[in-house]
Formats: sequence, C-alpha cells, structure tokens
Amino acid sequence: MHCTTSRLARLWGCCHRRFSSSVPSSLSTYRFEQPGFQYREDRIPKQSDVVVIGGGVVGWSVAFWIRYLSKTTVTVIERDPSLSHSSSLLGLGNLRTQFSEPENIQMSLFTAEFLRDINEQLSVSQDDNADINFNPHGHLILADKNKCKQMEENYRLQAALELPNRLMTPNEVEARWPWLNVGDVHLASYGDRNEGWFDPWLLVRRLRNKAHVFGANYVVGQVQGFTYFKGLTRTCFLDRPKRAPLNAPRLSEVIVRTPFGGVEKIAFYTVVNCAGAWSSEIMKMAMAGVQEEVPPLPVQKRKQNIFIVRPDYSQSSRHFPGIDAPVVLDSSGLMLQRQGLSGDFAVCMNPTQPREGKTAESDDLSVDYTEYNEEIQPRLAKRIPAMASARIQSAWSCFNDYNPIDQSPIIGQHPYLYNMILATGSSGLGIQHAVPIGRAVAELVHYRHYKSIDLTRFSFDRFYLGVPFRERSIF
Repeated sequence: MHCTTSRLARLWGCCHRRFSSSVPSSLSTYRFEQPGFQYREDRIPKQSDVVVIGGGVVGWSVAFWIRYLSKTTVTVIERDPSLSHSSSLLGLGNLRTQFSEPENIQMSLFTAEFLRDINEQLSVSQDDNADINFNPHGHLILADKNKCKQMEENYRLQAALELPNRLMTPNEVEARWPWLNVGDVHLASYGDRNEGWFDPWLLVRRLRNKAHVFGANYVVGQVQGFTYFKGLTRTCFLDRPKRAPLNAPRLSEVIVRTPFGGVEKIAFYTVVNCAGAWSSEIMKMAMAGVQEEVPPLPVQKRKQNIFIVRPDYSQSSRHFPGIDAPVVLDSSGLMLQRQGLSGDFAVCMNPTQPREGKTAESDDLSVDYTEYNEEIQPRLAKRIPAMASARIQSAWSCFNDYNPIDQSPIIGQHPYLYNMILATGSSGLGIQHAVPIGRAVAELVHYRHYKSIDLTRFSFDRFYLGVPFRERSIF
C-alpha cells in the first residue's frame, strides 16, 4: 500500500516543487526539497562543457557519470522539475535480465550490480542511506506456441552468459503458482536473480543529489532553440559512400526560457538529448539550421495506463496470488506486478508491444479506462481466474519515449550534428537501463568510444544501414 500511496502523493504534490541550478555548499541529501531553496535565474551558467536536455532518470544518470569520470562541467536542463508526465516519476521500475540480445542483458546486469552497491555509489554522507526500495523478485514470462522457439533461443543466450534463469513447463508453473491458468501456455521462463523492481523516483533523486554534489548544474527552463557556429561544417561521410555530403552547422548555444519569463543562452561543446518522449521536439529545433532534408528522430510519445487492482478476497475458494507472486509478463502483452504487502497489484499492457496504427500521442494524460475494460480485464481474468472480479483502486498514466521502428533505444552521436549525442527511444525500458546508458554516454564524452558495454548497435546509423535492433523478448 505504501508504494501506491507514495506514488499518488507525488503526483498530486508535483506542482509545488522547486529546484535550483546552483552548486550546493553542503552535502545535504534533501537540499533540493527544502522550502527556502528556490530557483535562481542569476545562477544559470553562461557556458558548460556538456548540456544535458532532460532531467529524468536518464538525464541525471548521464550527469552523474560525466562528473564521476572527469571534471567536465555539465548542466542539466529540465522544464518540469516535478516530472509529472514522465515515467521517471510514474513508471513501475522493473528490472529483468530475460532478453534476446546481449546488449540488453549486459545493461540489466550492470544495473543489478549498481543497485547492489548503491550506498557506495550514491550516498552523499556516511549517515546517508541511498535506499530506492529495491525488491529482489523474479519475472515469469509466459509463451504461447508461437513464441516457444524464440524463448528457447533466448534461454540459450542467457545460459551462455551464465545467467541462472530457467525454463519451466506448464505443469511446473501450475505446481508453483496454482493461481495461474496455464491452459494455453506452452513454455515459461523464470529468473529469480538480478531481477526485481524499485522506485524510479527515488533513483532519480539519488542520481540528482549525487550529481549535484559532484558539481553538476541544474537549470529549470524550456528549451526554445539553438544557435550555431557561423561557419557551416560540410559533413562528408567517408564510411558511407552512398550518403551525399551535407552542410550541417555545429551547435553552439542552447536558448532557454526560464519560469519567470527570462531568456538565457548557455554555450556548450556537446549537447545530450535525453528529453525522452519530447526528444523529437528537441531534435527539430536542433535541425532547424540544416538546409538539406534529414530523416527525423523516430521517437514519439506513447501513453501508458497503469491500474492498481485488488482481487475480491472474500472468494475463499479461489487461489489468489500471494507474496511469492512473480512479475508476470504474458504473451498477450499483459503485465502484472505485486504492490508491496498491500494485496494490490499493478497491471498494464507492455509498453514495448508494437500497436497497429498507433500514432504519436497528444499531451492528454487522462487515464483511458477503456483500455482496462477492453484489453486488460479480459486477459487478466483468463490468466488469473481469481482476478476476474478485481476492482480498480487507483490509476494513472505516463509517457514513454517510444521508437516505432524497432522499439529499442537510440544511443550515440547524431549522424549529422556531430556535437549532439542521443540517449532516447527506450520504449519503456529506459528506467531499468538508465544507469548503463548514462555510463555509455559519459564514456562517449570522455573517451570518444564505449568502454564498459559496446552499444554501437543502438546508434542512429542502423536506420540508414537497414539493420534494426530487434529485441524479441517483448512478451
């Protein structure tokens, strides 16, 4: 119950939060939340080595790792400090290792290791406990007959990487979790190590506070556009002979409108686009000075509705999911996660599932209860009969940065704007992979190449080369 209550409290109170762009003079963990700590326009830096656009979990991860690796100055710009529309505040914070591609598995393992040492990594004083409410618990993925072969291939890759995941037959699943209807299940995959869920908002706060202690700047404001160096840079692609040369200006400054109406410019050497669901809007501003036609950034807003439901426990004859209930990922796209010890469960449709005819969302974040009645409830009643009469306790929605081409993140240098790095399009997986993505971007800034995990396959160039990154474990 605590998880749901605290999440809703954040949502209602988000409009009252204010933050500052100044460097703290003390190591107070919650200095951002002190009532007297107000935003100051006169403290906006005139220049910064790196500007990070987007103050969600990915943006603050980038800032944290940049300052962790070097003395490079970094400034984070966020228009909505409350993150009231973002999955960084309202997401479920799942962590799993059961993927079909090694990069995703390696990133999940990196996150798991980071969370195990989170006090060492993110505490800001000896007395500070950098807790993010991590619940180590397994994920159970259910496959129908069409996805059995893919699940077996995924398992072989996971076994080669020495993951302790295992395949289960329907009888084994039913014996362990008798409340599940496995009539149409042909195979299941279960991982009980390096998996679980955590509070993403607490992770944002911890990354932000530690980055601030490290010396990162924070600016509250709306990006209005960019300025360019006067001389155009003629970009020739020696490694891409079929791509014509392009007159691509180099970005010089970001124009920011502050909450009090002022307009400021911040000069930078590198800019990182971590704006999530709004990263395409930032990209359009950055490309305004490019005369040639350039393919747009394939990232759009996708609204995800999350419902908290409670079974009718008065039906004593039924089997109900209990404290041992795993996070269930059904082949139909249904997702179910226990909410602490309250007896409630979060249910939603998997945000990485492609949906036919789905276009970019508006800014409307009202909950679509039709989705629950028409899509979620029938699937839920079929998979867990005891949940057929479950009642909605609360609901909310958030935006994910959805990549409609291959539902995978876009990470790395932009192919035309050489001083812009992209870190967006995670399609619902950004929370669990934010820490390694931030590390990878920091490595690009500091070393000009990846060192920890090679994420080259996530580059924008894959769309030109016709080699999309297909993560097949999106049940």
